[in-house]
Amino acid sequence: MNLQTLSSGILASESYMSSNTKFLHELTMDVASWSMYILELLSIFIIVFTTLVAFFKLFRHERYAKVYLLHGQSLGLSFKLGAEILRTVTATSLLEIFEVLLLILIKACMVALIERELRSVDEEDFAHPENPERTLPKQHLGVKTERRTKKAAQSSQSAESPKTDHGLFE
Repeated sequence: MNLQTLSSGILASESYMSSNTKFLHELTMDVASWSMYILELLSIFIIVFTTLVAFFKLFRHERYAKVYLLHGQSLGLSFKLGAEILRTVTATSLLEIFEVLLLILIKACMVALIERELRSVDEEDFAHPENPERTLPKQHLGVKTERRTKKAAQSSQSAESPKTDHGLFE
């Protein structure tokens, strides 16, 4: 298999398509192309916006600037990954499909590394009992807090037992 074979079109001849099939094919290609461009624009906007906001958070010495930046990069790369998957719909040669496959693998690795870094930042900041102001709130990690469960238990106890006034006027 040489480069000429790879770069030749998968749909080299559209002579087998009826006019309706050609119309649907062109419509599908146009919708996929426009969707791909929209997803790429969204990913660029998300990455640029969260980077700028994280920069200002870092400038103001906020604790979670790095976490905010990592979340934004991960979300932006996920949108870009979706655009690359849509690009496989519009690929017309095996060479383009291999290029898209490599881009998808690279971006998936980048997302995995960002998520791993994000988890390590969360665990690092969460494990500071001697320095409570550096500790992330448990809600940030998706863990129910004890305070919330204690409040729920107290409210259920107060609903079950009648309140008595132990004040001065008994």
